[in-house]
Amino acid sequence: MRTRRPWTDPDSLPNRLNILYEDADVLAVAKPAGINVAQENEGEGQTSLQSQASEYLETRGEATALIGPRARLVHRIDKDTSGVVLFAKSPRAQSSLGGDWEAGKIEK
Repeated sequence: MRTRRPWTDPDSLPNRLNILYEDADVLAVAKPAGINVAQENEGEGQTSLQSQASEYLETRGEATALIGPRARLVHRIDKDTSGVVLFAKSPRAQSSLGGDWEAGKIEK
């Protein structure tokens, strides 16, 4: 069973997580190459971008999750690819953004 150590200094989170844009519904983060996006793909000793974003939201008292991560993936990119990843802060935002992504309404 994997366990994650929480960050002890919430002020250091934004330095570790490169936030490009944030509003009430969405969090856009720059993903470096070599890190998994999805929490379910975390490797031993490496925290996924989704887990980092979820912990960031938790420290700010934002987003809620009865089960699973607070940061909800809108799309994915490969581990070895760098780029922008969108996270929704609510199920409604995830549904809306995911639909727009699938329909090609969001430009890469």
